[in-house]
Amino acid sequence: MKAYVLTLFLILGAIFLLQPQYGMGQTNATLGENAVGLSNCPVLSDAADFDTVAQCNASSGSGFLQKSPVVFGQVTSPPYANTNCDANKAGMIRWTGSALQGCNGSSWVSFSGPSSCTSPSSITAPSNATNQTASSLTTSGTFTVTGAGSCAQPIVCNGCANIILNGVASGISSVYRNTDTVALQSTNASTGNATVSATITIGTATSGAWTTTTAANSVAAFSFTNQTNVAPGAKITSNNVTLSGGFTNQTATCVSCTISKNNSSGTFTASVSNINSGDYITLRQVASSSNKTATPATVTIGSTVSTWTVTTAADPCNTTGYIPLGQRCTDNSFYVGRSPDGNKNMFLYPCRSTQYLTVGWSGVGIGCDAGTDSASIWFPSSFATGVTNKNTGYNNSNNIGGSGYGAVYCRSTISDNSTYNFGRSDWYLPSIEELKVVYWYVQQVGTGSNLIQSSSYYWSSTEVGSTTASRLLFSTGVTSSGTKSGLNGIARCVRKQ
Repeated sequence: MKAYVLTLFLILGAIFLLQPQYGMGQTNATLGENAVGLSNCPVLSDAADFDTVAQCNASSGSGFLQKSPVVFGQVTSPPYANTNCDANKAGMIRWTGSALQGCNGSSWVSFSGPSSCTSPSSITAPSNATNQTASSLTTSGTFTVTGAGSCAQPIVCNGCANIILNGVASGISSVYRNTDTVALQSTNASTGNATVSATITIGTATSGAWTTTTAANSVAAFSFTNQTNVAPGAKITSNNVTLSGGFTNQTATCVSCTISKNNSSGTFTASVSNINSGDYITLRQVASSSNKTATPATVTIGSTVSTWTVTTAADPCNTTGYIPLGQRCTDNSFYVGRSPDGNKNMFLYPCRSTQYLTVGWSGVGIGCDAGTDSASIWFPSSFATGVTNKNTGYNNSNNIGGSGYGAVYCRSTISDNSTYNFGRSDWYLPSIEELKVVYWYVQQVGTGSNLIQSSSYYWSSTEVGSTTASRLLFSTGVTSSGTKSGLNGIARCVRKQ
């Protein structure tokens, strides 16, 4: 009996050893691969290694092992070939022999590569442009693009200056998407009544031609060089511009400027006629009287318009910061230092040797420095003004009134005269202490272009008595009381800010 039992045990053990070994989560490197195709597997058995899963296809009894899909969800009932896609299988991936599929929770969906990039079926050009200015840029309307795929495609223009994508100039080649708007920008022909054409290509599709035609007898586009940092109120002349386009007998008109053709004896007028291709024109305008201000001038010839702009300089003296001694301001005055009344910036009136005014000072003509050696700046000689302040020449000049002719010269003759006030209305006769500031300035920088007469007495607005007033001799810096009726003395205006 014992021998029989032992024999039966050995037979069953042998049968077991002859069957494939199945298990869950085996780690043998080729277990899954070697198991594929083996038969007589029991229900729900499988074999797996790191890159292959084999699953028994039997729903009952036994079957054979086949490659299993990769499962990211729950599989409840083999065989794999008959597995339906439902919510329990969502995430399963399988190969059918012809397609890679994934379960989306309700059906098997084949994976596919990117869709092909479809070129437009047609590209229609907008209306052509006519009567355009020679040599200028013209922008088209919008091209109509039909049937383009959703992918990005190359776009190239042929014969244009720019592709305009969504309103932005993008060069002659770019990338098009079917949500973009497309226009072109072309350079017109350089002569009148001439046509140029341009097309666009998107993918493999090319548009019809879009054309621009210049007007007959057209003047080619032209431009002048804008000027900046010019002195306020200065008369500015442009560069010469030679006109082209093959036109004849045109008229040029200028707004806020005057114009000269071929610099005809330096004559500038508001309009010039009988202008032909090859002539050159020159413009002139007066700059703004304010600092940092642009003034445009517009010239029109036929249908061609050009604008020339002149911009005044910022005033280097209009600052609370450092100003170099002797700095010339945009009103042509000179910075001479800080005033004794409140430590403000003080500026010397600019002298021009050819500037002469005639005022009622005994009928004497006076120049930049008011008064001469034959006329008194303080005439009449025996009138007490009571203005004796040594520091504040501005107040002195206002209070002296008509009796002090030097003050009248600075506060009225200069400040109120737009020809001579350099855009300033605050010139005055300096006090004696302010004259010392001017003297110190002259000692530092010299007389130079300020044309101070170093050998002369300069009168101040500081009165000493009814017959005398303070003055300063610029050759020595010595101050003294001079007789108002004395003929020895001149005056120079200043301002402060």
